[in-house]
Amino acid sequence: MCSGNDRFVCRTLVREGQIDIPYENIIGTDVELRVVEQTDPEREEQPEKAGDYEEGDALIRTEQAMVYNYKKNKVTQIAQEIGRHPVLSFGNSSGDVSMHNYTIYDNPYKSLAFMLIADDDVREYGDAGEEELRERWEESGYNVISMKEDWQTIYGEDVVKTGSFHWLEDLAEE
Repeated sequence: MCSGNDRFVCRTLVREGQIDIPYENIIGTDVELRVVEQTDPEREEQPEKAGDYEEGDALIRTEQAMVYNYKKNKVTQIAQEIGRHPVLSFGNSSGDVSMHNYTIYDNPYKSLAFMLIADDDVREYGDAGEEELRERWEESGYNVISMKEDWQTIYGEDVVKTGSFHWLEDLAEE
């Protein structure tokens, strides 16, 4: 699993028995981890002199991003993590294009890339410009999966879309 989301969040969401992906096979955005020892503040500031992990030490997650697993970074992370050329990729946004291209271009093995397009604005919120995206992705050699044409249901029979979602407008800085 290779996501642009935080690796630890993805590991939390993957539950054993529901999605059989071992935690060590999950690639995502990485943040810096740090070993801290509450009684010796000098040790935290000088990690090269930190010594061994000892009783009382704690491993903490910082907010300092090390690698945003997005676009070209997905390619480098996949190569570093699995050490092999992938033969299958599945994505749902422009952040997955580099991963798809790495999967299908110059691959010595048969490979496929699938791109989900949110083009059902009746049952889902839909993408603006989905026809241009579809054309571009098909021209790139991806197998495009349409929510409108290829899915019988999206959220289940009893779920109904309510309201609207305009994330760009809602989240834009004023």
